[in-house]
Formats: sequence, C-alpha cells, structure tokens
Amino acid sequence: RELSETHIIEVKALVGNEAEHLWDNTADSTPPDSLGALAKTRLTDLASGLRTTIKTDDETKKSQKEGAVTEANSAAILLSDGLHNNGVSPLETAKILAGREVPLHAVGLGSDQTPPDLAVLDVEAPKKVLKDDRVRGTITLKDNVPAGSNFKLVVEDDEGEVFWEEELIGLDAKRRRVAFDFSVKDMVEEKIKALGLSESVNIHAVPFRMKARVEPIGVEIRKDNNALSFSFDAITKKNSMLIIDGRARWETRYIRNLFERDERWNTFSAIAGPGANASKLPRGEKGDVFPSDKNTLFGYDLLVFGEISTDLFEEEELDWIFEFVTRRGGGIIMLDGPRQKFREYAEDEDNPLTGLLPVKWREDGPKRLAPKSLRLTERGQETTALYLEPQTERNQEIWNYIPKPGWVAPTESLPGTEVYLEALIDEQGEDVVPLLVTRPVGAGRVLYAGFDGTWRWRYEVGDKYHQRYWHQVASWIMEQPFAVSDEFVAIDPGASTYDPGDNANIRVRIRNRDGKPLEDPGVKAEAILWRDGEFVATVPLESDDDSGGLYRGTTPGLK
Repeated sequence: RELSETHIIEVKALVGNEAEHLWDNTADSTPPDSLGALAKTRLTDLASGLRTTIKTDDETKKSQKEGAVTEANSAAILLSDGLHNNGVSPLETAKILAGREVPLHAVGLGSDQTPPDLAVLDVEAPKKVLKDDRVRGTITLKDNVPAGSNFKLVVEDDEGEVFWEEELIGLDAKRRRVAFDFSVKDMVEEKIKALGLSESVNIHAVPFRMKARVEPIGVEIRKDNNALSFSFDAITKKNSMLIIDGRARWETRYIRNLFERDERWNTFSAIAGPGANASKLPRGEKGDVFPSDKNTLFGYDLLVFGEISTDLFEEEELDWIFEFVTRRGGGIIMLDGPRQKFREYAEDEDNPLTGLLPVKWREDGPKRLAPKSLRLTERGQETTALYLEPQTERNQEIWNYIPKPGWVAPTESLPGTEVYLEALIDEQGEDVVPLLVTRPVGAGRVLYAGFDGTWRWRYEVGDKYHQRYWHQVASWIMEQPFAVSDEFVAIDPGASTYDPGDNANIRVRIRNRDGKPLEDPGVKAEAILWRDGEFVATVPLESDDDSGGLYRGTTPGLK
C-alpha cells in the first residue's frame, strides 16, 4: 500500500517471449489473487519480457510538480523458479538494466531440486535427402529422470509407424544428444505408390512429416513435452550441371571436382581449346559433351559458362542457351576469365547471349584491373548464399580475409540488376567495380562473376570456404525444383509442411500443347485447394511478362 501511494505498480506474467498484463494500480481495482494460469508454452524467457516491460531511460515519463521536473525511476521484482530456456541471457539483461540504473530484485520460488521429467527439446536433421539415402540426425533430450531409469526414444511418421528406436537409460544429465539413422528408400517407394498417380506424373520431392518421441515413464511431472515434430523432403532426382569452357583452366577443374564428390549432383563438362582433348567443342547425346539437341540441354538445371569464344557454337546453339534461361527457367553462372571473352559478347548486338549479361564494360582504361580488397554490398550481406560463416560480422571478416583474385573485369552494372560483391580498386574505396551481379531474364536467372581463382580460397583451410561458396551459389542461381510435374504443368507448394495460419507460396509453370511455356497474357490461371476431399479455397495465380509460363500465388492462412 505504501508503494501504491508513490509508485505505479504493474503485475505481469512472463509467458513465452511476452509479458502478459495482469494488474496495475492506475485503475480502481484490487490486486489479483493469483499470478496467472498455468504456462501454455514450453518456452520460458526471463529476459525478453523484462526488457519490454521495464521503463528505461529512453521511455522515462516526466512529470511537472511545483515547477520542478522529476524523472520517474523504475525497478523490477522477478518471481521465478529460475528456469530459462529461450531468448537472450537473463544475466546479460540484468547487466543492461543495471547500466541504466534500473535495479532488478530476484525472488526464488519452488524447490532447488529439478522435478523429474523427460522432454524432446530439439531435432537436428537434413531438410532434404536423396531417395536412396539415409536420414541422419540428432535428438536433444532433457533427461531429468533418476539415473538408471529405462525409457525408449522413437522416430515415427505422422501415422505412428516407427522407423527408428533405441532403448536408453536415464542419466539425470539435464541435456543429452542422441544420434539416429534410418533409410528412406522403402518409405519413398511406398508413399509414391500410395498416391496412385499416373505414370506420366513425375514426382521430384516426396515430403515426410516425422516425430521424435520419448515414451513417458511414471515418475515424470509432465508428459506433454515428450514429442517434437520435424520434416524433410526425399528428392527423387539429382540436380544436374554442365560446365562449358574454352580451355581447361584451374577454376572450372576445381568446380567440377567439387560437385563430382557431391552425391546430390550429376556434373559434366564440355571443354574446348588449350589443355582440352580437342580444339572444337565436343558434342553428343550424353557425357562430357555439349548436347546435340535442345531438349537434352534443357534437362540440365544449371550451366556454368566460362570464357569461350562464340565462334565454337552454331547459331542455333546460342539460341538454345538463351532459351534455356528465358524459357526453360534454368540458371546460368557466367564465369569470366582474364581473356575477357564476355566483353566480346557485349560488343556483338546480334549475339543472343548479350541479352543475358547484367553488366557492361568501361569504354576506357585497362582490360583488367587489380583489386585492393573485396567488399559485400548491403544486398550481399543479407544474402545467405554468400555466407561463408553464419555470423554476419564474421562473414564480412572472411570476405576480407580470403585471397584476392589476381584480376577483376572493369565492368559497370546495368539497370535492373543486383550487385552483391564489389572490388575496391583504390585504397580510398572511390573506384569500385561490381564482381557478383544478378538479373532475372525471362523465367531464369543469371549470375555474372567478374573474377575467378576461387580455388585459391582453399589455402590453409582446405575445401571449407570454396566448397561452401559454390554449393550455396549453385543452389541460389538454379531454378528450385518443382515438387511434381507432367508434360503440361509443374507445381510446387513452396514448403513441404506449414503451420496453421501460414500462407503457402504456390509456384506453377504451365506449358501449351506443343510443350512451350504458356505466355498468353490473356490467360487466367487459378489453383484450387482441397483437403481430405473437401474444397478449401481458390487462389488466383499471376504471371509476369517473359516469365516463361511461370505463375505465382499466395494462399490465405492455412487451417
């Protein structure tokens, strides 16, 4: 009562990451008899609620009293059993509040003995696996049961069929990690068979929703935290890459070797000129050749196109490459070299590949420039494909640390493009050239790299950054596979699983009777959603000009 006469008192419950208001003395009401209902979530965040609740110096209310300005000081009393399993550290929050002269008084409640409980806290598993592969991951358990207690940990699908299990003994170890490993081959075959689809339908990704569950034992204080869901997609088709270059240079050799070791990729290379087996570009139906027909070329997902003279191509082959991007929706990485072959493309307006380039060359100056350093642009700092390290600050440090290229192309980005990496040509950073530049062209995407020599990034660290860079960039530029397709339509729901209330981003590519992308602006397309045999919603689909028959739409909140 004494405090109520001189202070504003607020009582709040820390629920999840929020602070729920229970009572305050600004209205004419009596204090609450309890501190809120039982927790509705497994999360206990002692820090976030405090930080959003307490009035800090920046939010301090000022009041006029007898002509003097006084500031209202804040303080907090925290009643807690001390458990905290989500959000930033409460200790760090207390230090921040102390620096702002906001005292925090903690009052401990409950027993100092942790109640017996088993819980599945986290599941680490790959998001995608090949259909003939195995799912390998780890389950993090809360093990607060008496040492020697027997219990079972299982991994099952959403229908309760068990695919992995292990008998465990309680260690009273607070946290423990358990590895699991099971095959998906039979699972994929059975699920595809159960769908009952026509043989003309190609299924590229089979979604699985799984659950890691610890079977409850009698001494547990609660049993609603014994299971946690996770999901993955089984990929039925490997990604395919074709590397094309006008000589056998180190850059493309290392790229090929890197992806050949990756079981998720089929990698081929067609090399001509110095260091290759032939001065002409090898052609054929399969293997290390340039495809002899357009449909075979369109079977690739990504082209890595090096410095090769267009004189080595037939005119129709250049058209195939252009249509591979604009109509097929494929990705192409235009990997420049010191001989600057792409500069020659830009000077030839009749060359179809000129329309893919996202840069132009400076009219004056040297043919090549020597960079002082590399710098990610603001857009590049936000792009996960360029994360050589997961932390933002550390990632920028690594981009400054990796060996600089021996040369960079003197280019300028064209309008409508995005620049992700730059080279600083002078110490002051006033002369800058773009190194990684993208642009959407029709249904596909182009990345221009105005440098090479990424294989030198292996110095002292092995494949760590070189492999990470190329894997991430390849997945970024290639068109993401559709989940299912046939001769006329390809459909992708955006994700294999969604939570209630989420919006699904639908992607559909439509072809006409001749197998060509549907590009009639007068055509209206819709997606009809069904669930358990019942109509759910109709989603309008929209297409941009020159999208290569690609339509997109967003569902209302899912239930």
